[in-house]
Parts: sequence; C-alpha cells; structure tokens
Amino acid sequence: MSSYRPLLTLPSELLENICLSCVLQGNPLSIAALAQTCRTLRLLIYHTADSHLWRSLCLVYFDDPRLNPGCSTVHWRHMFTERVWTERYLDRHARPLEVTVPKHNLRSTPSMMFSLDKLGPQAESHVHVRLLDALLDAVQTIAPTPGIRVASSPSSTPQLDRPLALRHADTPILPPSCHIPADIESRNVAWLQRVLTHGLPISLTRIIAWENLAPSWKNHAEGPLLCELIARLGFLPIPLNQVPAAPEHRSPPSSPTARSKPQGMIDLSEEMQRRVAHEGGRPLAFSLRFLSRQRAWGPFLRVDALANLAAAPTDDAEEETEGDDEDDEDADYVPPDDPSASDATPGTHPVAVTEGPPSSTNTLPDPGKLFPDWTWIAASRVVAEWKLFENMDRGDLPQLYDWNNLRAGAWIAPPPPSGEGNAVEYPPGEEWKAHRWDWAGFEGVWRRLVCWLDYDELIYHNRWGSFADEDLDEAWIIVPMSVRITGYEPPSLPKEYPDRPTIVFEGEMGGAGWVGAVSPLTDDYRRVSSVLGGTAHEWASEAVQLGPVGSAMGALGLWTGAQHDDEDPLGVVSQWRVA
Repeated sequence: MSSYRPLLTLPSELLENICLSCVLQGNPLSIAALAQTCRTLRLLIYHTADSHLWRSLCLVYFDDPRLNPGCSTVHWRHMFTERVWTERYLDRHARPLEVTVPKHNLRSTPSMMFSLDKLGPQAESHVHVRLLDALLDAVQTIAPTPGIRVASSPSSTPQLDRPLALRHADTPILPPSCHIPADIESRNVAWLQRVLTHGLPISLTRIIAWENLAPSWKNHAEGPLLCELIARLGFLPIPLNQVPAAPEHRSPPSSPTARSKPQGMIDLSEEMQRRVAHEGGRPLAFSLRFLSRQRAWGPFLRVDALANLAAAPTDDAEEETEGDDEDDEDADYVPPDDPSASDATPGTHPVAVTEGPPSSTNTLPDPGKLFPDWTWIAASRVVAEWKLFENMDRGDLPQLYDWNNLRAGAWIAPPPPSGEGNAVEYPPGEEWKAHRWDWAGFEGVWRRLVCWLDYDELIYHNRWGSFADEDLDEAWIIVPMSVRITGYEPPSLPKEYPDRPTIVFEGEMGGAGWVGAVSPLTDDYRRVSSVLGGTAHEWASEAVQLGPVGSAMGALGLWTGAQHDDEDPLGVVSQWRVA
C-alpha cells in the first residue's frame, strides 16, 4: 500500500488523466482494475462528484450523443459500462459456426435455423434485453455527418425539371458512396462493426426462427428490441468457420460390419441463412391483418393500443377481446391478441414514410400516438434484402446497407440565411413559417424497390395457407422516383417540433405522377404521406425511415390500394435517395 501513497497525493484531475491514459492503452477494463486497488481510487472512479471522468472515457471510444437532436441528458457512466459489458459478452458468445466440410457435396436441408436449438443453451431474457439495449443505444446515438454530403455536386446534380427517364439514366441505382474523412468517422459505427463481426449470439439468432414470431413472439421480452436491431442494421448472418472433415475409418476387410454413413449436414451458408429468414419473414410482411385504420394503414402501432394490450391477459385470446364492443364494430379494428400488435414497445421512433391521400389523415390516429411496428418492419427488411441479395451484384449491397448511412444529415442542405425568411416575425401560431426549407432532405431523385405476391396467392395464403410453398416467390422491380417540394403546411406535431413544418411535394414514380407530404413523427423522425396515380389515387404506401432525419439509409414500408377496400393487395417497398 505504501507504493500507492505518492500516487494518491496527486490532485484528482491528474488521477483522472491517469485513469484515462490506462483506458487509452486499449483496455477499457483497466479502470475497473484500478478501482479494486484501494478505497481512494474506487471513490474517485465510482463516486466522483461530477461526470467528467466518465464523459471523457465515453468520448474516447464513442460518438458524442449530444450531437443528436433531442439528446438532453446523458448518463455517461451507464453508457460506458453497458457498452463495455456488451463488447465482452459478444466476444464470449458471438462465435462463428464450425462447419465440417466433407470431400463430397452434401444435400442441403431446407432450414438452417432449426439446427441452432442444439448449439447452446438459451440465455436469460434479461441478458438479451441488456445486450440489445446497449446495441440500439449505440445505433441511435451515431454522430451526424457535419459538413459531409453524399449528394452530387451542383454541376452534376440532375435538374428536377428534366424528364424522369433522363434523370434515371444520369443517376446511379444505389446511393453514392459516402467518403468521410478519417478525423470525423463515426466511432459508434466502427464499434458496432467490430463487436458484431460474428453476428449475434446463437441464443439470440435462433429466436429468429421467424415461424415463432406469432403468436408466441410476444412472450419474448427481447422480441421488439431484436426486431428493431434487424430493421436498422439488417439481417446479421452467422459467419462460418470451415473445418476439414476427419478421415473416415474403414472396417477391416474381413469384418462383416458395413461402413458407417456420413452424418447429414445442414447448409449454414450465408445464402441459406438469408433464405430461411426470408421464408420466415414473408408471412408477416404479407399479412393482410396489417392493413388497418388503427395503424394509419401503415407499419405502425398505437401507444394506447399497446397500453390496453399490456393490461389484458395474454393466455386466452378470447378474454383479451372482451369488453371492446366499440372497437368490434370497426371493420378496421385490430384486436389486442393480434400478434402484430404485441411485438413492439414504445421507444425511439424512426421516420415514417406514408403514402396516402393527405385529406384522409383526418380519420387516422394522431401522429403523436403512433410508433413503428418493428416486428413488421424487420420482416419486410429481410424480404427486401433477400430480393436484392438474390438478384443484384452482391458486391454492391454493402454500399446500400453501409451502417454509415445511418448518420443524420447526409442529404440535408444548409437552412436558408436569416435574411431570407427566418428573421421575419410571424403572428402566434404561424412561427413555423420561418422554417420553410427542406429540413428532411427529401427533394431529389430516388429509387424504390417494390415487392409483391400474385394476388391470388396473397389471398389464398392469408386465408388458408401458411406461405410455406417452395414455388412461392415475390415479383420485384426497382423504379425511379423524383421529388419536388411545392409548399409547406403547419407541423403535425407543433408542440414537439415547431420547426418541422409539413413539406408538400409532387413528383414522378416509374412514369406515373405522385403527390404527398412529409411531416415528423416523435423523436425527430419524419413521415411521408403520398399517393400514386395522380388524381385517380390508385396506390398508397406507408414506410418508416430506418435512420435519423436526412440519413442515406432510406425508408422501408408497405404499399396498398389508396381507397383501402377489403382485401386490397399488400406489398413491400424499400426506397433510397441517389441524387
């Protein structure tokens, strides 16, 4: 102990710098080891009067969460310790699968996820929740891209008054690469890429046996969190570590014992993992029960519906719907025992992209009472990813789903100077007029992936089938879109976001006209409401932005008939801006 006394006589500021230097050596656990050496250091580390030490530790390894809009209070110590715990847990439990490679080709089984039940014990739900909470917190606090734009230069940006065919020819199919200088790279993205190198632990991945999503999915406390992580980061296949097969031992020639047959193998390739996840996610992505006025005809859940669900019994579906006489009269009502209404919890709410007549919003739930249904969004992302994985050059997909695309502000131009409207004084209730600019980064050229099933197959599998048909496959197409802002209206959430007025736009999609509006949802995300087909209002869609405002990750959601008739078609849309 005497050897520590000269050290302990130093001012607390120097002791904190010593602790920080130890962590900078690459071992974040060193600070915990220091706290074990003596009471003085333990008090300095864990019972400090301010958050300077823990804030400095966080900013060494991670992005500053205060750079994100709406982030007021940061619990620095909790953030650092939870992410260090997450990194250690993933290092121990997220491992490549060792696959024995025989000398001859073995026939693949139709499923890979079923075999995961035999590969390790199931972890406690609270452990999964802790892990997913830390990962999602890192995703949601990724630093914006200050001064960096993935948009083309003004000299090469296509003019919006040019025909869509020419704009389509002059722009890429995928978003342009986001070249970010090393000094402003996102530490959160680098950390996520490092800790998720081997995907998620098997105890979590095997939950993505998608056939268990309904109705037992609601019994998993980690279910909504896992779906949100998949929706934001995409499906995370488990990497494989191929091990050569051991030499076969043959019986002596004189022995009557027959040579043993090689054990059956399960195809664990990335392609098979994605195929299985796609086949399991399809029943959710194309479930017609998601088409409901209570959901604003989109991939949303209502906060009040979730509160009623939490108070209702979960063992008997019939008991859950008793007493709901008023809602039972509504043909669009989704009962609380609907598995799709039980798979999400209130949390951060991403941008919603909605296509539907703006006038119809008068009959829809209040935007402030909606949050994304991560279960449906995760299933639809798996479906969309599979179609691209199956049909496009796989070397291009990392460009589309690069996690750096989750950084806010990539498509947002600077606001207008104060002299061009912001300095004007407006009467009470009209202050939003000072913020009439493209705050959502929406105007430009886009691409949209559209997936759908044959209508007869869609109806059959929703009524009697289970979507378990080897010959069942989605049709798909990628169409160009253009967006031009035509005006502004009062914000949909004036109290929460008075500086986010509703953006009214028009444009073209695949040669047809479309109109709509962009407005915020909670937690500073945006919602886009629009219809396709000009005055005929033929098709409508609702989608959810996968990243914060102005990010390059794009949006994902559903399309259906604009009039919302019974048994309207339902499909998946995924869209991203390219110029």
